[in-house]
Amino acid sequence: MNTVGPKFIDIEPTFDAFVPTFRNGIRLDEFFKGVHKTGLNADYYFPADRIILELKTLENDQSDRAVLFERLEKCLVHFGYPKSMAIDILFSGRRLPHKVDIRLRNMTGNALRNALKKANRQLRASKKLQGLGDCRGILIVANDADLGFNPVQSLHFLADSALKLSHCETDAIIYTTPNTFYDDADDQPNQYWIPTYAEGRESLGDFVNPLGEAWLRFVGHVTGDVVSYTMEDSITDEMMHARPIHELKKPS
Repeated sequence: MNTVGPKFIDIEPTFDAFVPTFRNGIRLDEFFKGVHKTGLNADYYFPADRIILELKTLENDQSDRAVLFERLEKCLVHFGYPKSMAIDILFSGRRLPHKVDIRLRNMTGNALRNALKKANRQLRASKKLQGLGDCRGILIVANDADLGFNPVQSLHFLADSALKLSHCETDAIIYTTPNTFYDDADDQPNQYWIPTYAEGRESLGDFVNPLGEAWLRFVGHVTGDVVSYTMEDSITDEMMHARPIHELKKPS
């Protein structure tokens, strides 16, 4: 699903306000109010659907020039290349050595990996709460500022990282971009809501797709935008090559 809209929102309070409007969702701490719980629990619970949901936001831009330059230098030195190559790569278009590129991408993906790992622990802890053992766990990663990867690259990185978890309690991952905008060759500022599912959990789409549509309508109401969106059955080539629109970056 990709959407069009140029305004920014405060993600977490806006999502907090949205959840009760969709299928009687509630904050998990409110559902278990007065009951002792560990601090690792997830954010939201949808009782009728038996779904626990954790929201993570990406607040730091991994494409920041200073951060990227420092990481590139470290990657080059790691493989025995001179630091000076970083200048040629960033400013003169010199090709990045393949193994350096892989290491740099892994460093860029640390924020995604860490968000997934923490969310997975929170979902696992929440499923152990009394009465929630049969629930499914969903992670939403909402991009507030990070232009290090495009949306499809980010989703692939998250999915690959989920496969490497020793005990994965994350049944679906949604990558969405409420405050970052991309051009996917249509000359419009596009945002994305892209889900992926653990094997055998594809039926969660019956929850995830209506959740996405309701969220987009809610955001449109908050911002005053008329939000248009299209549903795609699969990831398109245009989405795979979408480029960030730096001019529409959220003010720091």
